[in-house]
Amino acid sequence: QLRDRAGVRHTLRSLGLMMWHQGRHDDALRTIDEALALDREHRDFSGIVGDLVGRGAVLKSKGDLAGSQAVLEDALELSQRELGGDQELPGGLKLPYILQGLANVHRERGNSERALALLREALATCESKHLPVQASYHRTTIAHILLQQGKLEESVETYRAAVTAARRARYSPGLS
Repeated sequence: QLRDRAGVRHTLRSLGLMMWHQGRHDDALRTIDEALALDREHRDFSGIVGDLVGRGAVLKSKGDLAGSQAVLEDALELSQRELGGDQELPGGLKLPYILQGLANVHRERGNSERALALLREALATCESKHLPVQASYHRTTIAHILLQQGKLEESVETYRAAVTAARRARYSPGLS
């Protein structure tokens, strides 16, 4: 049956994220939830984690920070329990993306220390996996928070490290 195929689930997940980028949050949630139900039925833990991450992003965009945090914490727990936190997503590892998403929610909820801890964990994971572009992204977010905290020297040092690493990786949109 067509609905049993992984491609259908992947397509639904992608469609939901496209709807989210278009600002069609309710449609996005319905579509992601359809993919989530199918992934759960097929016990596709990697797909479930991806669905939860997408759901968390949409909820955050809708202003439901508590809901987003809960869903992302579920994704993190499932990722670590069932997948070892080390599975691939297009463009990199899921674990750092989950941590980044959770950090952004904590940051918006006013908990910058928890956000920094999550970002530093994401950074360490990217560095251990030799993902310099992703590591630079996390460094930049850390630098933003440090700047907001008034830690100017540490912020500038962190920004410089992000730029240096991105240039070393020959990835420089906005840095040239």
